[in-house]
Amino acid sequence: QHPAAFADRKIGDLGQLVSTFNMMVEEVARARDELQRTEALRREGEIAHQIQTAILPVSPAVPGFEVAARMKPAEDVGGDLYDILAFGDTFWVLVGDVSGHGINSGLVMMMAQAAAYAAIADDPHCTPGSVIAAVNRVVHENVRIRMRRDDYLTLMAARHMGDGRFVAAAG
Repeated sequence: QHPAAFADRKIGDLGQLVSTFNMMVEEVARARDELQRTEALRREGEIAHQIQTAILPVSPAVPGFEVAARMKPAEDVGGDLYDILAFGDTFWVLVGDVSGHGINSGLVMMMAQAAAYAAIADDPHCTPGSVIAAVNRVVHENVRIRMRRDDYLTLMAARHMGDGRFVAAAG
């Protein structure tokens, strides 16, 4: 074989080797970036789960009632809610669900819980209908108008009236 042809073939093989090596380096970099994004999403999910479970009642106590509750979302973070809010001579029970699963649903539910709590804390003897209306205003403004999402929220608010009687509203 002619020495020049041999050298050309070696240079071609070396070029192909360098090209293959460069592709491998790019693929490793892409895989590393993807792994970092996946790990970041996992950490964000854990943080959102911790936040969501932190707002749940730890040991709900209502005089004259035995209270037991458990929430197990379909994913680490979900759009499920229950809450028991005691205020002197009355207490409230909230139960809700947001369409879908995941961080967005969890955030919408936390927004709804905060809006409901604010309405109830402002006047613990208000009507459940006024609580549902307040939540609807907040969720509609933030989710539909600002976030341009169409998540669906179902929420039931019930206030204890005394003597085992409740008044409730849902929306």
